[in-house]
Amino acid sequence: MRPVSLAKRSYILVTLLITTLTLILGYLESNDIRQQTLKQHELDLVKLVMQLEEYFPRSVEIALAKEDIQALSHREHIARFSPVLQAVLDEIGKQHPTYGIGYGGKQMLAAYPPKPEILELPLSELATRALSYKQLQVGYNPKTNMWDGAPTLSVVNPHLVNGEVVAFSWANVKLDHINQAFLAAFRRHIIGLGSLWIMMMLGMHYSFRRINRELQRFHVHLRNYKSGEQITAPAFSEMSATLDTVAELRFELLNQAKATADAQHRLHAILEQSPAGIIVVNRDGLIQMINNTLKSVLGENEQLIGSSYFDLIASTGLDPNASPLRWALAGTTTRNSRQQIKGRDWVLNATPLYQEEQIIGAVGIYQDITDLVQIEQERLEALERFQTVFSNSLAVMAIMQAPEMTYVDVNPAWEKTWGYTREEAIGKTPYDLGFSDCQVEGEKLVESRSDTTNPVEYIGHTKSGEKRTVLSQVTVIREEPKKHILYVLLDMTQIRQYEQEMAHLDRLNMVGEMAAGIGHEVRNPMTTVRGYLQLLQMKEEFTQYHTQFSTMIEEIDRANSIITEFLSLAKNKTVEMQPGNLNSVIRSIRPLLLADAFRRGHELCTKLGPIPDTEFDEKEIRQLILNLVRNGLEALDQKGEVVISTYQKGENIVLQVRDTGPGIAEEVLPKLGTPFVTTKDNGTGLGLPVCYRIADRHGAKIDVATGPDGTTFTVTFNATGSMAD
Repeated sequence: MRPVSLAKRSYILVTLLITTLTLILGYLESNDIRQQTLKQHELDLVKLVMQLEEYFPRSVEIALAKEDIQALSHREHIARFSPVLQAVLDEIGKQHPTYGIGYGGKQMLAAYPPKPEILELPLSELATRALSYKQLQVGYNPKTNMWDGAPTLSVVNPHLVNGEVVAFSWANVKLDHINQAFLAAFRRHIIGLGSLWIMMMLGMHYSFRRINRELQRFHVHLRNYKSGEQITAPAFSEMSATLDTVAELRFELLNQAKATADAQHRLHAILEQSPAGIIVVNRDGLIQMINNTLKSVLGENEQLIGSSYFDLIASTGLDPNASPLRWALAGTTTRNSRQQIKGRDWVLNATPLYQEEQIIGAVGIYQDITDLVQIEQERLEALERFQTVFSNSLAVMAIMQAPEMTYVDVNPAWEKTWGYTREEAIGKTPYDLGFSDCQVEGEKLVESRSDTTNPVEYIGHTKSGEKRTVLSQVTVIREEPKKHILYVLLDMTQIRQYEQEMAHLDRLNMVGEMAAGIGHEVRNPMTTVRGYLQLLQMKEEFTQYHTQFSTMIEEIDRANSIITEFLSLAKNKTVEMQPGNLNSVIRSIRPLLLADAFRRGHELCTKLGPIPDTEFDEKEIRQLILNLVRNGLEALDQKGEVVISTYQKGENIVLQVRDTGPGIAEEVLPKLGTPFVTTKDNGTGLGLPVCYRIADRHGAKIDVATGPDGTTFTVTFNATGSMAD
């Protein structure tokens, strides 16, 4: 292939490559632009329905929540509420002319743009799902009556009063509008990408034209070159080196005979200077050739040529009859025979020399392996040290063979951590033992052909099923004849638990500081409002609103009780520490707890063991016990039992509250004690945070154990002194 053809083919190949990459980039960017356009419209729709809910008339919301209003027909609903709602929609709709918006109850109540005929149609599947799930829903409608059957992106937001849906707001936009926005953005992108492609093509075209021109010129130089000819230097330095090489090859071809003689001379010089010792003997064992390396070992005598090799080695203390060269003269080739000469280790390879199938002598090659022996000794010592570290290290270690990824060896720390014995692990893969992440990391290391990986954290399960969080690093420790890799694991389980507990305490501290700062300021105006409501309730002209006033007062009282719990989270709340016994507190509130359990149809049992007196705030400990027991009673979905136990464990006092409920869901466990997190329909999510804060103020720790047979909350107090120490 001529160089010119190579340049042209390279130009075409690079052009195709850049064009293909540009097209792929354009395709990927178009998908990204479309997804961004859809996400932006979806976000705008969500903001719009939130605005609709914010402007939804409070009077209409209250009216829709009443039972007598629910009895009205759809037409009566429209006649009563549509004018009010339509006015709100007209005001908001003018600000968003490309969107459809509306309100609904049992059916549609109002819409913008106004279309009375759609108010008579049944609710869409998306609206039905939003009312059923009581959650905001986003989805596509393939056929929307608002836009004459055009497909739309729609959002439906239910309005909740006391946990029940009384109305909903919706907004949608035609997919054609979204597509127009996408095409506008895509055109701008294509113009920029096309401009970049054109500039790259122009630059590449200029570069390849120059390369092609220089290759043609270089081809002419090579074809017409003669020894000693002066030519213009090529534009590229690589071409100059090639031209010089061609000149040298031509010169060597012209002097081939002389080069052959020189080669023979150089071969002899190489043998003389070879680091390996070389010797040739005739059939009688007389030395015919010996190089300088072997002379320095066997002797510096210049008369070695023609002397007996066997007499020479006898003088060094070796047995001539056991010499590999004697065996070679007998027709036997010897490989890697170990000998020690003058304190150094040598390997001798000896082979017979033949002429017309007759042995005429033998050649021996000595290789000095003293340094190799030393290296091997050091390697064995290092291996022994590694084995000592491997067996006695507190770090979890395992050696695996690649690419099979099977265990070759594990250390005692590995056995202790995972619960498997060495015999159970050897020959198995991490997949066999349930460590899939471990095997993936090893396979990545093998595929990457690197020597080590960055530390990776993953979760594994012991033989008994216990979770362990470990930090893993994988390193190649041997390449040949089989690749072996070393896993080093650090058990991070306890550290991660400490981090979770610290994060939990930080959240409680933050909420406690908020509680101390705003709790009292919120309660004062609420007290004033409650007083005025009671005053107005007693006036005759408001008799007809007596029920509404009672409802508002009850809601203010409920908000006040929530603030009371909220204030219990304050970190700097004053505690009055008094000496007493935890069992006495439990006995004093036991009748109250029994009544609560009886009312709910459950049983309450107390198992109070002997415990020492200590100091605590009785009101707070009472609140702690009440919250834990009532949580246990509320967790029982059928007739069950809550057991309160106390006992002393070492220097600590332990309080346990156990229920026989279905247990706590796994996804809820990490959030326990977080304010406003609750699984109850009417709960505030402050009960457990208050318990954690009380325990913190008394220097106690709360642990949770849960399962299908029930949940146990264990509170551990320090019995050696004040609980607040």
